[in-house]
Amino acid sequence: MVDVRAGALTAGLLLLTLASISIAAPAPRLTLTEDAGVARVAAPVTIGVPLPKGWLRAGESAHLEGSSGALPTQQRVLGQWPDGSARWLLLDFQADLEGRQRREFELQRGAGPASSRKVSVQARGDDVEIDTGAVRLLVGRGSGGFFRVLSLAGKGVQAEPVRGEMTSGGRAWSAEPPAEMVVEERGPLRVAVTLRGRYGNGFGYDVRLEAYAGLGRVRVLHTFVNGLSAATTSLERIRLHLPAPGEGKAAQWSALAVGGEDLGGELGKGARVTQVDAHTLAAAGGPRPGRLSGWFELRGPAFRMGVDAPFFWQEFPQAMEASASGLTYDLWADVAGPAPVGVGAAKTHELLLVYGGGAERGLGPGRGVTAAPNPAWVAASGALWNAVDPGREQRFVAEVAAAFSRYTLSVDSEGWDEAGACAPGGREVRRKGFYGMLNWGDWNFRGYHDTTKDCDAWGNQEYDLTQVLALLFAADGRADVREFLTASARHYAEVDRIHHQPDHPEWVGMNHPKNPQHFTFEFGGVDLGHTWLEGLFTYHFLTGEPRARAAAVGIADYLVRRLGRGIKGNPRQFGWPALALAAAYEATGEARYRDAAIEYAQLGIRAHPVPGKVGKDWKLGILAEGVSYVHAVGGGAALETWLRTYAATVLERRLKDVRYYPGVAYVGRLEKGDSPHARAARAAAGRIVFGDWGKPFTIGGRVGFRILWLLDS
Repeated sequence: MVDVRAGALTAGLLLLTLASISIAAPAPRLTLTEDAGVARVAAPVTIGVPLPKGWLRAGESAHLEGSSGALPTQQRVLGQWPDGSARWLLLDFQADLEGRQRREFELQRGAGPASSRKVSVQARGDDVEIDTGAVRLLVGRGSGGFFRVLSLAGKGVQAEPVRGEMTSGGRAWSAEPPAEMVVEERGPLRVAVTLRGRYGNGFGYDVRLEAYAGLGRVRVLHTFVNGLSAATTSLERIRLHLPAPGEGKAAQWSALAVGGEDLGGELGKGARVTQVDAHTLAAAGGPRPGRLSGWFELRGPAFRMGVDAPFFWQEFPQAMEASASGLTYDLWADVAGPAPVGVGAAKTHELLLVYGGGAERGLGPGRGVTAAPNPAWVAASGALWNAVDPGREQRFVAEVAAAFSRYTLSVDSEGWDEAGACAPGGREVRRKGFYGMLNWGDWNFRGYHDTTKDCDAWGNQEYDLTQVLALLFAADGRADVREFLTASARHYAEVDRIHHQPDHPEWVGMNHPKNPQHFTFEFGGVDLGHTWLEGLFTYHFLTGEPRARAAAVGIADYLVRRLGRGIKGNPRQFGWPALALAAAYEATGEARYRDAAIEYAQLGIRAHPVPGKVGKDWKLGILAEGVSYVHAVGGGAALETWLRTYAATVLERRLKDVRYYPGVAYVGRLEKGDSPHARAARAAAGRIVFGDWGKPFTIGGRVGFRILWLLDS
């Protein structure tokens, strides 16, 4: 939906209003799929649902209805329309599924039934106590770490705290007590608490804990942030100590490999398994080909404890060490030498702790249960720009899905040089697949192996891979797309963004352009022509993860500040910031983002008038797309005049590069009906070549979704 907030659009702009949306058909449904062939009881689900303007007004409630009746549903508004109604609604619920079962639920207005199981959070001095009914936790400084288990199933236990440790310069540094604690979700079905503090060596940490009503499970998102001044800091090891929660000592353990092989057995004096690289694991018998699934379990006479780490083999080198007293999870194991972490870089690891039984094996977020909103509803809601209805654009969605499958094959099979030394005679470290703690979620430039940027360069989500994956997931709901979306969003929000820069504090918040090691500064600083944030906002709306939104806001805030220093350069130096800020305004409603977007667009059309470079510089297509975004949120008549002249010139010169055509599609939308501009843009979408690696896949997906959404809606 194009929403008029500033009242500056001309009468020619076709607006999609509430009256033109069919609320009854398509229905606001969710499809829940069990992907692993395991029966689930009370599987917890968190999913964001887009809503049309006016569908759920401020203060109103909604709930889910299934085949067996209404479900208790926790809700929180993540985004609003200008009239205050909900644009994105975050839902929490629990559902039972058989293995491979698909269940549908419909969102209905009105409060649902109260849950018989609840999770509570209570202040205890400087700490908080979380009680799910199955497990009770003490979180904060008083725990002696991040948190510790107080009781299981109502029975008190004397457990040691979960704590973090980081080794650098040959010295181990423990996580200091948290300096800040924020309760972000208060139940009744899910509670989320974030702890912020520092390791003794100066790295920061951000640990988010989530607990669920009636379940003995704690989801942990551990983020470290390099707050030091050196260009690169070498980390020898990063580990989390996860003590066993029950009385007595563990006697057995499990470590499942991909394919189901159990590497565990009797514990004895201890055991350790390591993911050496993406294709090699090491266990008692030494290194061999294989991948660890990320599921580990300890069993004792009075307890069972599991750990589910979703990206264990992808984010190598990682290790899990089992002992009679608990598990130690090496987020970075010491088998590959130190990790070179750039100044201001960060990294998030996810794990799920399961207390009290192995029946919940593999039930981590994104690990066996996938929830997806009805694609036709998503497109009709107008809440997600560029989302298409797969029923209407079946061929295009199928082509993007096929291209995604080819892209994932390239991620798994392509080679690259990790050494970063391409001078004649330089040492090479060949890797197969785009994996590793600081790489997973990104793609490497195919065949880019020269001295221009110190050897192989990473795309750093160029053209917004995160948003393309989000739009594909919105169109088809595939679990593997959802997995890549998570990896992409977290990588871009953490590794590819500047969290700290003592030499240039004004850069903090902005993302890095494509770079050989994601975060290096040797080849210059930030680049206005390589910035995007739509995918981060969309990922936040789909999941509720706050760090994604914070990253998007950080980029937008930098772009606002940057205007004060003057803007020069090629067309995309204006186009991408204009597009990003218009998207930030749509996501937040903050007028300062709209005003800055208008200024970038106006500067851009003055610096690059048409028809001069049309056909001579494809980057003008990026500017045109940015101008179209800005015009849609209130950019004024001058932008429309420029766009119409631009589109007419593209058609006159019969340009082939599809990147020219999102701006043409927007003019076709202004004209209404089957205009020459609309026909030319649709033809361009039909000749997109997606390729089979990151850059062409992302370009094709971005351009196609944009063109078809403009013309269809």
